[in-house]
Amino acid sequence: RWRAAPALPPFTLEVTGGQSATRGDEPSAAAVLDVRAEAYVTVVARPAEKVTGPIAARAFYNHAGKWNELPMHRPASASGVVPWQGRARDLFGSARGSFPIEIVVGAPDVVAAAAPGASAPRGSSRLTGQLSIRE
Repeated sequence: RWRAAPALPPFTLEVTGGQSATRGDEPSAAAVLDVRAEAYVTVVARPAEKVTGPIAARAFYNHAGKWNELPMHRPASASGVVPWQGRARDLFGSARGSFPIEIVVGAPDVVAAAAPGASAPRGSSRLTGQLSIRE
């Protein structure tokens, strides 16, 4: 008997770490995190509410016109939080400057087939953000 997958709650993309180039008031949600290559960075897909059922995610970044995938270090938590953590140079290799980040999150079989820069497959969400890395 076929059953529909549970509805996916809304997710947010959080990129934190290093020292932001922005000083003063609280930065806007659209602010670009600016870090040094040696800085520790955390990229997180966080659900608005606990996820029921299996969840997976893939993270990509576009540098010099080429999409690259971030290596997965830890699976999703029981609540559906998916983190990537490490030094910027280890996660993003030689990428420097400002570039887009995308995360596709959803059921494992749907996410496995997801391609960067495309619309989100049915049953998944695509999160987008921006990161800037400098020496």
